[in-house]
Amino acid sequence: MFIVVIISGITALLFSLLNGYTFKGFWKIPKFKIKPIITSFDVPTLVIQILAGMLMRNLAGDIMKPYPSLWTPLIRMCCLSILLTTGGFSVTFRGKGLLVILLCTIPLVVEASTVAALSYGLFKMPIEVGYCLGFSMATVAGAIVVQGMLSLNDRGFGRAKGIPSILIAGSTFDKVNCIILFGVTKAVTMSKA
Repeated sequence: MFIVVIISGITALLFSLLNGYTFKGFWKIPKFKIKPIITSFDVPTLVIQILAGMLMRNLAGDIMKPYPSLWTPLIRMCCLSILLTTGGFSVTFRGKGLLVILLCTIPLVVEASTVAALSYGLFKMPIEVGYCLGFSMATVAGAIVVQGMLSLNDRGFGRAKGIPSILIAGSTFDKVNCIILFGVTKAVTMSKA
């Protein structure tokens, strides 16, 4: 599995070099910038990562077969923790706490209620199961939102009003709300079973 992670990381790095790369410097490593090879269009980093994963999954052959499924949740949790910690370093929402709370609550509840109503109406699911489905579907994809907002923040878009940091905080709290509300609705569903 270590070989797969290394090869897919190298592949993603090589693909991302097509767009250029700016390393901000860390510890004793100085800041440097690699000029982009492709200048006519911009390929998003997330697309590059998905393509690298697809290539590794389909072309790696026997390397992917011993991939232990028990490690998958741990790897996902570590990646999500690193991503949310990185996003948390750029979050400043002084005086905008109510906006963050509303941003992470209202869309979540509306989306989960819509999914619950549709699953009840279309598939005749119990409403509790519909809410479990809704809260599992309504979560914001932190990998997309945090990367996008960090990119916008680095380029200066919305920095004066704090929009990227509000959206990063909102997506983080949205994920926490989804986990809590899913656990509550799952407990209610299992108590009725």
